[in-house]
Amino acid sequence: MANVLTAFELAIDAVGEPAVLADESLRVLRRNAAADSHPLLGADDPFVLLSAAERTAMQAALKAGRSGAFRVSSGAGDPGVLLRFIAGQGVALVVHSDAGSSDSFAREQLAALIETTVDGIICIDERGRAELFNPACERMFGYKAHEVIGRNITMLMPPKYAEHHDAYMQAYKHTGVKKIIGIGREVEGRRKNGEIFPMELSVGEFIHHGERRFVGTVRDLSARVAAQQRLHDLQNQVAHMGRVSAVAEMGSALAHELNQPLTAMTLYLTSAERALGGDVEKAKELFARAKSEASRAGEIVRRIRQMVERTDHEMATFNLARTLAASIDLCRIADTKRNCRFDIDGVSEKLSIFGDETQVQQILVNLIKNALDATEKQEDRRVRVWADHGDMFELYVEDNGPGVGSEIRERLFSPFTSSKQNGLGIGLSICRNIAEAHGGALELVDRSGPNALGGACFRLTLPMESVSDVA
Repeated sequence: MANVLTAFELAIDAVGEPAVLADESLRVLRRNAAADSHPLLGADDPFVLLSAAERTAMQAALKAGRSGAFRVSSGAGDPGVLLRFIAGQGVALVVHSDAGSSDSFAREQLAALIETTVDGIICIDERGRAELFNPACERMFGYKAHEVIGRNITMLMPPKYAEHHDAYMQAYKHTGVKKIIGIGREVEGRRKNGEIFPMELSVGEFIHHGERRFVGTVRDLSARVAAQQRLHDLQNQVAHMGRVSAVAEMGSALAHELNQPLTAMTLYLTSAERALGGDVEKAKELFARAKSEASRAGEIVRRIRQMVERTDHEMATFNLARTLAASIDLCRIADTKRNCRFDIDGVSEKLSIFGDETQVQQILVNLIKNALDATEKQEDRRVRVWADHGDMFELYVEDNGPGVGSEIRERLFSPFTSSKQNGLGIGLSICRNIAEAHGGALELVDRSGPNALGGACFRLTLPMESVSDVA
């Protein structure tokens, strides 16, 4: 409707006759200067003289996108006023027209609409042949009107649409089932140079000399889609910065953990070298142990790399239980005390989620690492992770630390807010943005009762349609 309304708003000021814009309920949206002094169109309700049947018929025409005309009369002997309307998606341009100049009016108003709108307007017959191609379309597609008029409209479509378009039109002609008529949607067009571009398409229908005609308004979305892609890239960069920051905070602990298998490898290899001269079996055993330590070091590096590498925000189905286990293992590596007890409940091994696994893991690592940091001074350190199913899938991470102080609670998810002495304060802010980009949320919730651990409790929610419990 937005495209049609924009076009009509431009046309209403271009016409010389009194004119109003009306919606499906016949409520006036706008009138031009000539209509202000018009005895009928200047009234609060220009359609007050219509009978109930006439009002219903006009409303039905507007909803169906059909144009037409009607004469409004105060009674017998009154020739009345001829009003013509050009209908779009739920709106109509209604203009006062003298009976003798109705054809001239239709041509003038249609020409004004076609020439002045910034959106493309195309009219085709029921065989798909173009009959109108306005200047905005020329600029958008790169064709001149004479190159398109008379040819099948599929020339403006990429193959995936073009190969089905004629069949869709024939199906509608025989069944009356609408696929796109009356519904605005995003599709793709093809320019003269072969470039495929995103566009918004709205289609209306009218009858002319007993034959269907279809009018489409199109808007080039290239600039908007490019801006969205730039925003998407910036969001990915921020998320990547958050992962690098999280790993940097664990840097010394990770370095210490990585040094252990490397040191063990050196010792095993040195001992194996000495054993080669006299005890080959012993040397083989030492080589096997060195290989095991190398695998352990490689696994640590793989997990770190998975966290810090850039991703293209690839959405795919992944196993949540496996991702959660990997997140806990990575955080345990960086936990110097190694004395925290983890309780996992309700996270099925079969549970799969559709999303960006690296970004979801980023949320889990952030929440688990925060829980470990919060419990660092507790003698009996505990972190509980559990899942629940309602209208949304919910994953909770709770600890028995001191909780979140009231002084930062309200701005906890704001950038650069942290209770840690050396924290950047961007982790939770980024994680909430990631959760919302997945159609969910990340919140700090209050927990009470005998089962509560007494510390902070965070809830990650995701839409149920993104979660499956596969066999």
